[in-house]
Amino acid sequence: MRTTSVMIAEDDESIFLYYKDIFSKYTNVEIVGYAKDGESALKMYKDIKPDVLILDLGLPKKNGLELINDLSICEKENPKCNVIVITGDTKLKDNLLNTRKVYRIILKPAPSDILLKTVSEIKSELITKQFPEHEWQVILCKLKLNPYSKSCKLLTDIIKACYTDSELLDNMKKLYCMMSTNYSCSPNKIQSRLRSCIDTANRLSDKKTFSSLFLIDNYNASISPKQFVVGLITHLKNIEDSV
Repeated sequence: MRTTSVMIAEDDESIFLYYKDIFSKYTNVEIVGYAKDGESALKMYKDIKPDVLILDLGLPKKNGLELINDLSICEKENPKCNVIVITGDTKLKDNLLNTRKVYRIILKPAPSDILLKTVSEIKSELITKQFPEHEWQVILCKLKLNPYSKSCKLLTDIIKACYTDSELLDNMKKLYCMMSTNYSCSPNKIQSRLRSCIDTANRLSDKKTFSSLFLIDNYNASISPKQFVVGLITHLKNIEDSV
């Protein structure tokens, strides 16, 4: 899955270093910005547009409450609920009325497991919103695949992961390992299920469908899982670009 970009707005450097240590252990999370006050945090957020903002409410110059209000105005048309509020000040917490951008409030000190879990949840929800679900269902229909079958559900998860992280297409072993964790089975089993899904699509749908989806003249069952996934991702991206 594509790296989750995290920005931190915290005036206590020791707490920032605590967050930095937590996220340094995970390759799929990257700290892309660090601000010590609310004014610089607002500018930085607008510039880098992070997936997640970890925000201390007691910031100098512009406190967290004011920053949340400003960010809500900036993203009025398409607001992202992506702010994790970290605070030990219950008075400020009780004044938190504008919660449109606030995903969760965590009291200091923020436990590492809860922090990581919350970042992961935010990223998953962002991916779900970005994915062209309707177009994908149309493709499954064209391939005559049952969306409720185990192999098709796996294919859907693979496509969603690669749709937002195209680098996975260059490392199918990593993709299989990632899915094996989610499905509690071996990477070889994941590859086998994907192969089964390809074979089912090949058996049930017509050659014309494959020609249009994969842009090839002579489709045959020897198409690799990588070619299959790349073809579907490319088709989805082309649809998105044409809208």
